[in-house]
Amino acid sequence: MKTGFWNIAWFILLVSGLLSGGCHQNAATYAPSQQTPAPKLKRTFFEFGAVTHSLADVYAEPTVSSERLTQCIFGDVVRIEDETEWWYAVKVGPEPELSGWVHKTELIVLPADAMYLKERKLTTITIRQVSSEIAVWPSQTIPIAIGTELPFIGETEDWYLVRLPNNDVGKIARKAVLATPKKERPLIQMKKQTLEDLDDSEESEEQRQDIIETAQQYLGKVYVWGGTSPRGFDCSGLTYFVYRINGIELPRISSLQYRAALGKKIKKAHLHEGDLVFFETYRPGPSHVGIYIGNNQFIHASPKYGVTISNLDDPYFKNRYIGAKAVLFSSL
Repeated sequence: MKTGFWNIAWFILLVSGLLSGGCHQNAATYAPSQQTPAPKLKRTFFEFGAVTHSLADVYAEPTVSSERLTQCIFGDVVRIEDETEWWYAVKVGPEPELSGWVHKTELIVLPADAMYLKERKLTTITIRQVSSEIAVWPSQTIPIAIGTELPFIGETEDWYLVRLPNNDVGKIARKAVLATPKKERPLIQMKKQTLEDLDDSEESEEQRQDIIETAQQYLGKVYVWGGTSPRGFDCSGLTYFVYRINGIELPRISSLQYRAALGKKIKKAHLHEGDLVFFETYRPGPSHVGIYIGNNQFIHASPKYGVTISNLDDPYFKNRYIGAKAVLFSSL
Protein backbone atom coordinates (compact mmCIF):
# COMPACT_ATOMS: atom_id res chain seq x y z
CA MET A 1 0.00 0.00 0.00
CA LYS A 2 1.46 3.35 -0.99
CA THR A 3 1.48 6.64 0.85
CA GLY A 4 -0.86 9.34 -0.41
CA PHE A 5 -4.13 7.57 -1.09
CA TRP A 6 -5.96 10.38 0.70
CA ASN A 7 -9.06 10.33 -1.45
CA ILE A 8 -9.42 6.60 -1.91
CA ALA A 9 -11.95 5.25 0.58
CA TRP A 10 -11.00 1.77 1.69
CA PHE A 11 -12.30 0.02 4.65
CA ILE A 12 -10.41 -1.73 7.33
CA LEU A 13 -10.91 -4.86 9.35
CA LEU A 14 -9.17 -4.09 12.61
CA VAL A 15 -8.05 -7.01 14.72
CA SER A 16 -6.84 -6.19 18.19
CA GLY A 17 -4.67 -8.49 20.21
CA LEU A 18 -6.19 -6.93 23.35
CA LEU A 19 -9.83 -6.07 23.93
CA SER A 20 -10.43 -2.94 25.93
CA GLY A 21 -13.38 -0.77 26.81
CA GLY A 22 -16.92 -1.76 25.96
CA CYS A 23 -20.41 -0.51 26.76
CA HIS A 24 -21.52 -3.94 27.81
CA GLN A 25 -19.93 -3.37 31.23
CA ASN A 26 -22.08 -0.28 31.72
CA ALA A 27 -25.42 -1.80 30.84
CA ALA A 28 -26.51 -1.77 34.47
CA THR A 29 -26.06 2.01 34.71
CA TYR A 30 -28.80 2.81 32.18
CA ALA A 31 -31.91 4.66 33.29
CA PRO A 32 -34.41 2.48 35.22
CA SER A 33 -37.01 3.16 32.53
CA GLN A 34 -35.28 0.64 30.28
CA GLN A 35 -36.36 -2.17 32.58
CA THR A 36 -39.99 -1.53 31.65
CA PRO A 37 -40.21 -1.23 27.86
CA ALA A 38 -41.63 2.11 26.78
CA PRO A 39 -44.43 2.26 24.19
CA LYS A 40 -43.13 1.99 20.64
CA LEU A 41 -42.89 5.15 18.55
CA LYS A 42 -44.00 4.47 15.00
CA ARG A 43 -41.37 5.22 12.34
CA THR A 44 -42.41 5.94 8.78
CA PHE A 45 -38.97 5.50 7.22
CA PHE A 46 -35.78 3.52 7.68
CA GLU A 47 -32.50 5.03 8.84
CA PHE A 48 -29.03 3.65 9.35
CA GLY A 49 -27.11 3.85 12.58
CA ALA A 50 -23.53 3.10 13.62
CA VAL A 51 -22.34 1.68 16.92
CA THR A 52 -20.35 4.15 19.02
CA HIS A 53 -19.24 1.83 21.86
CA SER A 54 -16.58 -0.84 21.87
CA LEU A 55 -19.27 -3.52 22.32
CA ALA A 56 -23.05 -3.07 22.15
CA ASP A 57 -25.46 -5.80 23.20
CA VAL A 58 -28.45 -6.56 20.96
CA TYR A 59 -31.51 -7.77 22.90
CA ALA A 60 -34.67 -9.62 21.89
CA GLU A 61 -36.84 -6.94 23.52
CA PRO A 62 -36.21 -3.31 24.56
CA THR A 63 -35.01 -4.24 28.05
CA VAL A 64 -31.74 -5.61 29.43
CA SER A 65 -33.68 -8.37 31.19
CA SER A 66 -34.57 -9.95 27.82
CA GLU A 67 -32.45 -12.44 25.87
CA ARG A 68 -29.18 -11.11 24.47
CA LEU A 69 -29.16 -12.14 20.81
CA THR A 70 -25.73 -10.92 19.74
CA GLN A 71 -23.22 -8.11 20.06
CA CYS A 72 -22.17 -5.33 17.69
CA ILE A 73 -18.84 -3.55 17.83
CA PHE A 74 -17.65 -0.01 17.26
CA GLY A 75 -18.42 1.19 13.75
CA ASP A 76 -20.87 -1.56 12.83
CA VAL A 77 -23.76 -0.28 10.71
CA VAL A 78 -27.32 -1.36 11.55
CA ARG A 79 -30.67 -0.56 9.98
CA ILE A 80 -33.05 1.25 12.32
CA GLU A 81 -36.67 0.17 11.86
CA ASP A 82 -38.49 1.35 14.99
CA GLU A 83 -37.87 2.94 18.36
CA THR A 84 -39.06 3.49 21.90
CA GLU A 85 -38.01 6.30 24.22
CA TRP A 86 -34.73 4.58 25.07
CA TRP A 87 -34.22 1.90 22.40
CA TYR A 88 -33.87 1.38 18.65
CA ALA A 89 -35.26 -1.69 16.88
CA VAL A 90 -32.53 -2.69 14.43
CA LYS A 91 -31.56 -5.25 11.83
CA VAL A 92 -27.98 -6.47 12.20
CA GLY A 93 -25.50 -8.18 9.91
CA PRO A 94 -25.52 -9.37 6.30
CA GLU A 95 -28.64 -10.88 4.78
CA PRO A 96 -30.53 -12.66 6.19
CA GLU A 97 -30.39 -10.09 8.97
CA LEU A 98 -31.01 -10.55 12.68
CA SER A 99 -33.62 -8.32 14.36
CA GLY A 100 -33.18 -6.97 17.88
CA TRP A 101 -32.99 -3.90 20.10
CA VAL A 102 -30.00 -1.66 20.92
CA HIS A 103 -29.97 1.09 23.54
CA LYS A 104 -30.00 4.57 22.01
CA THR A 105 -26.89 5.62 23.93
CA GLU A 106 -24.86 3.10 21.89
CA LEU A 107 -25.81 4.27 18.39
CA ILE A 108 -25.45 7.37 16.27
CA VAL A 109 -28.07 7.91 13.54
CA LEU A 110 -26.46 8.43 10.14
CA PRO A 111 -27.88 10.61 7.35
CA ALA A 112 -28.52 8.78 4.09
CA ASP A 113 -25.65 10.64 2.42
CA ALA A 114 -23.17 10.09 5.26
CA MET A 115 -19.58 9.83 4.05
CA TYR A 116 -19.12 6.97 6.49
CA LEU A 117 -21.73 4.87 4.64
CA LYS A 118 -20.28 5.68 1.22
CA GLU A 119 -16.71 4.85 2.19
CA ARG A 120 -17.65 1.47 3.70
CA LYS A 121 -18.83 0.24 0.29
CA LEU A 122 -15.46 0.41 -1.44
CA THR A 123 -12.39 -1.84 -1.70
CA THR A 124 -11.31 -3.37 1.58
CA ILE A 125 -8.13 -4.41 3.32
CA THR A 126 -7.73 -6.71 6.31
CA ILE A 127 -5.91 -5.70 9.47
CA ARG A 128 -4.73 -8.69 11.50
CA GLN A 129 -3.14 -6.88 14.42
CA VAL A 130 -3.87 -3.48 15.90
CA SER A 131 -3.49 -1.39 19.04
CA SER A 132 -6.49 -1.39 21.36
CA GLU A 133 -7.53 2.20 20.77
CA ILE A 134 -7.99 4.86 18.10
CA ALA A 135 -6.55 8.33 18.62
CA VAL A 136 -8.84 11.23 17.68
CA TRP A 137 -7.55 14.76 17.43
CA PRO A 138 -6.73 16.67 19.51
CA SER A 139 -6.31 14.27 22.45
CA GLN A 140 -9.23 11.84 22.73
CA THR A 141 -8.80 8.07 22.45
CA ILE A 142 -11.48 5.48 21.65
CA PRO A 143 -11.15 1.86 22.83
CA ILE A 144 -11.83 -0.65 20.04
CA ALA A 145 -12.69 -4.34 20.09
CA ILE A 146 -11.12 -7.07 18.04
CA GLY A 147 -12.85 -7.30 14.65
CA THR A 148 -13.70 -3.60 14.36
CA GLU A 149 -14.35 -2.40 10.78
CA LEU A 150 -13.79 1.22 9.75
CA PRO A 151 -13.36 3.05 6.43
CA PHE A 152 -9.69 3.63 5.64
CA ILE A 153 -9.19 7.09 4.12
CA GLY A 154 -5.45 7.62 4.02
CA GLU A 155 -2.07 7.16 5.64
CA THR A 156 1.04 8.94 6.78
CA GLU A 157 4.47 7.63 7.58
CA ASP A 158 3.39 6.63 11.08
CA TRP A 159 -0.41 6.30 10.98
CA TYR A 160 -3.41 4.79 9.23
CA LEU A 161 -6.27 7.29 9.01
CA VAL A 162 -9.85 6.04 9.41
CA ARG A 163 -13.29 7.60 9.17
CA LEU A 164 -15.35 7.43 12.36
CA PRO A 165 -19.17 7.20 12.46
CA ASN A 166 -19.53 10.86 13.53
CA ASN A 167 -17.42 11.87 10.48
CA ASP A 168 -14.31 12.59 12.56
CA VAL A 169 -10.96 11.21 11.45
CA GLY A 170 -9.13 8.79 13.72
CA LYS A 171 -5.61 7.46 13.50
CA ILE A 172 -4.03 4.09 14.30
CA ALA A 173 -0.29 3.55 14.61
CA ARG A 174 1.12 1.84 11.50
CA LYS A 175 3.58 -0.16 13.58
CA ALA A 176 0.64 -1.79 15.38
CA VAL A 177 -1.05 -3.19 12.26
CA LEU A 178 -0.40 -5.65 9.48
CA ALA A 179 -2.44 -4.92 6.34
CA THR A 180 -3.39 -7.56 3.77
CA PRO A 181 -5.29 -6.41 0.64
CA LYS A 182 -8.50 -8.25 -0.16
CA LYS A 183 -11.45 -7.90 -2.52
CA GLU A 184 -15.03 -7.09 -1.69
CA ARG A 185 -17.03 -10.29 -2.14
CA PRO A 186 -20.75 -9.79 -2.86
CA LEU A 187 -23.10 -12.58 -1.77
CA ILE A 188 -24.50 -13.05 -5.27
CA GLN A 189 -21.10 -14.19 -6.53
CA MET A 190 -20.91 -16.86 -3.88
CA LYS A 191 -23.80 -18.72 -5.52
CA LYS A 192 -21.59 -19.46 -8.53
CA GLN A 193 -18.98 -21.45 -6.61
CA THR A 194 -18.37 -25.11 -7.36
CA LEU A 195 -16.58 -27.75 -5.33
CA GLU A 196 -13.71 -27.54 -7.80
CA ASP A 197 -13.41 -23.79 -7.14
CA LEU A 198 -13.27 -24.45 -3.42
CA ASP A 199 -10.86 -27.38 -3.51
CA ASP A 200 -8.24 -26.51 -6.10
CA SER A 201 -7.07 -23.01 -5.25
CA GLU A 202 -3.78 -22.59 -3.39
CA GLU A 203 -5.16 -19.36 -2.03
CA SER A 204 -8.19 -21.27 -0.73
CA GLU A 205 -5.87 -23.62 1.15
CA GLU A 206 -4.06 -20.69 2.73
CA GLN A 207 -7.34 -19.11 3.76
CA ARG A 208 -8.54 -22.38 5.27
CA GLN A 209 -5.41 -22.49 7.42
CA ASP A 210 -5.90 -18.85 8.42
CA ILE A 211 -9.42 -19.67 9.60
CA ILE A 212 -8.22 -22.63 11.66
CA GLU A 213 -5.30 -20.71 13.17
CA THR A 214 -7.61 -17.86 14.13
CA ALA A 215 -10.08 -20.21 15.80
CA GLN A 216 -7.32 -22.02 17.69
CA GLN A 217 -6.18 -18.75 19.27
CA TYR A 218 -9.40 -18.69 21.27
CA LEU A 219 -9.39 -22.22 22.64
CA GLY A 220 -10.37 -22.07 26.29
CA LYS A 221 -12.41 -18.86 26.04
CA VAL A 222 -15.65 -18.97 27.99
CA TYR A 223 -19.09 -19.60 26.54
CA VAL A 224 -21.42 -16.58 26.68
CA TRP A 225 -24.89 -16.69 25.18
CA GLY A 226 -25.03 -14.04 22.44
CA GLY A 227 -21.27 -13.41 22.69
CA THR A 228 -19.21 -12.52 19.63
CA SER A 229 -15.90 -11.45 21.19
CA PRO A 230 -13.03 -12.98 23.18
CA ARG A 231 -14.88 -11.92 26.32
CA GLY A 232 -17.10 -14.89 25.50
CA PHE A 233 -18.61 -16.66 22.49
CA ASP A 234 -21.66 -18.69 21.74
CA CYS A 235 -21.30 -21.27 18.95
CA SER A 236 -22.35 -19.08 16.01
CA GLY A 237 -20.69 -16.05 17.60
CA LEU A 238 -17.36 -17.89 17.32
CA THR A 239 -17.84 -18.81 13.66
CA TYR A 240 -19.12 -15.30 12.85
CA PHE A 241 -16.09 -13.76 14.59
CA VAL A 242 -13.45 -16.07 13.05
CA TYR A 243 -14.74 -15.68 9.51
CA ARG A 244 -15.13 -11.93 9.88
CA ILE A 245 -11.50 -11.57 10.88
CA ASN A 246 -10.58 -13.54 7.77
CA GLY A 247 -12.54 -11.30 5.44
CA ILE A 248 -16.06 -12.69 5.19
CA GLU A 249 -19.26 -11.89 7.07
CA LEU A 250 -21.52 -14.79 7.92
CA PRO A 251 -25.08 -14.32 9.13
CA ARG A 252 -25.06 -14.14 12.89
CA ILE A 253 -26.91 -17.26 14.09
CA SER A 254 -26.37 -20.93 13.24
CA SER A 255 -29.70 -21.50 11.48
CA LEU A 256 -29.07 -18.51 9.18
CA GLN A 257 -25.47 -19.56 8.55
CA TYR A 258 -26.82 -22.95 7.43
CA ARG A 259 -29.62 -21.62 5.22
CA ALA A 260 -27.94 -18.54 3.71
CA ALA A 261 -26.95 -18.50 0.04
CA LEU A 262 -23.36 -17.81 1.09
CA GLY A 263 -21.15 -20.81 0.35
CA LYS A 264 -22.19 -24.32 -0.69
CA LYS A 265 -23.61 -27.25 1.23
CA ILE A 266 -21.37 -30.31 0.99
CA LYS A 267 -21.42 -33.97 1.93
CA LYS A 268 -19.56 -35.15 5.01
CA ALA A 269 -17.13 -37.06 2.80
CA HIS A 270 -16.12 -33.76 1.15
CA LEU A 271 -15.24 -31.90 4.36
CA HIS A 272 -12.10 -29.76 4.25
CA GLU A 273 -10.39 -27.69 6.92
CA GLY A 274 -12.24 -24.43 7.52
CA ASP A 275 -15.69 -25.72 6.53
CA LEU A 276 -18.66 -25.25 8.83
CA VAL A 277 -20.33 -28.27 10.46
CA PHE A 278 -23.88 -28.11 11.81
CA PHE A 279 -25.83 -30.04 14.44
CA GLU A 280 -29.38 -30.30 15.71
CA THR A 281 -29.11 -29.98 19.48
CA TYR A 282 -31.55 -28.14 21.76
CA ARG A 283 -34.19 -27.34 19.09
CA PRO A 284 -35.23 -28.69 15.66
CA GLY A 285 -33.02 -27.67 12.76
CA PRO A 286 -29.44 -26.33 12.86
CA SER A 287 -28.86 -25.06 16.41
CA HIS A 288 -25.12 -25.64 16.85
CA VAL A 289 -22.16 -24.95 14.55
CA GLY A 290 -18.40 -25.44 14.56
CA ILE A 291 -15.35 -25.16 12.27
CA TYR A 292 -13.89 -28.35 10.84
CA ILE A 293 -10.11 -28.63 11.41
CA GLY A 294 -9.36 -32.03 9.85
CA ASN A 295 -8.95 -35.56 11.25
CA ASN A 296 -12.68 -35.66 11.99
CA GLN A 297 -12.31 -32.84 14.54
CA PHE A 298 -13.91 -29.42 14.84
CA ILE A 299 -13.57 -26.31 17.01
CA HIS A 300 -16.72 -24.92 18.57
CA ALA A 301 -18.02 -22.93 21.54
CA SER A 302 -19.57 -25.41 23.95
CA PRO A 303 -21.93 -24.24 26.73
CA LYS A 304 -20.17 -26.67 29.09
CA TYR A 305 -16.50 -26.38 28.05
CA GLY A 306 -16.19 -23.01 26.28
CA VAL A 307 -14.18 -22.93 23.05
CA THR A 308 -12.94 -26.48 22.62
CA ILE A 309 -12.15 -29.24 20.11
CA SER A 310 -14.51 -32.19 19.66
CA ASN A 311 -14.72 -35.23 17.39
CA LEU A 312 -17.46 -35.83 14.83
CA ASP A 313 -17.49 -39.50 15.90
CA ASP A 314 -18.38 -38.57 19.47
CA PRO A 315 -21.80 -40.25 19.91
CA TYR A 316 -23.44 -36.97 20.96
CA PHE A 317 -22.34 -35.13 17.80
CA LYS A 318 -22.55 -38.13 15.47
CA ASN A 319 -26.23 -38.54 16.30
CA ARG A 320 -26.96 -34.85 15.89
CA TYR A 321 -24.91 -34.01 12.78
CA ILE A 322 -27.13 -32.56 10.02
CA GLY A 323 -24.74 -31.14 7.42
CA ALA A 324 -21.81 -28.96 6.41
CA LYS A 325 -21.03 -25.93 4.26
CA ALA A 326 -17.91 -24.83 2.43
CA VAL A 327 -17.57 -21.07 2.85
CA LEU A 328 -14.58 -19.63 1.01
CA PHE A 329 -14.14 -16.58 -1.13
CA SER A 330 -10.78 -16.75 -2.87
CA SER A 331 -12.10 -17.99 -6.22
CA LEU A 332 -14.28 -14.95 -6.91
